[in-house]
Amino acid sequence: MITLTFDLNYEKMAQDGITEDDMLNPMREYAEKYNINEIRKGVFERSDEHGKCLLIKYAIIQCEEINVHYVDYFNTWIIRDDEEPEGEDVAKEMLRILVKRGLR
Repeated sequence: MITLTFDLNYEKMAQDGITEDDMLNPMREYAEKYNINEIRKGVFERSDEHGKCLLIKYAIIQCEEINVHYVDYFNTWIIRDDEEPEGEDVAKEMLRILVKRGLR
């Protein structure tokens, strides 16, 4: 089981006029296309061997190709699987990559 959990920074979002739906709807659209389930608000899961790749692919597409500032609106953005239950903060890693590539 692979999950991607959105922990949004509502204070920063409010300052910039960003809504929860602005942040979650792109993932919801992506999830629908790739059979990823939103098991509760802001928590997405897929249970097969392709789940982790698909969830990481979403992060890369959103942050590098669509909006390099997308990552600014997260406290954390955690991807977890059965082998790594504590998870990894995708937001922190994406920010590091964007800085390294000169996109931030």
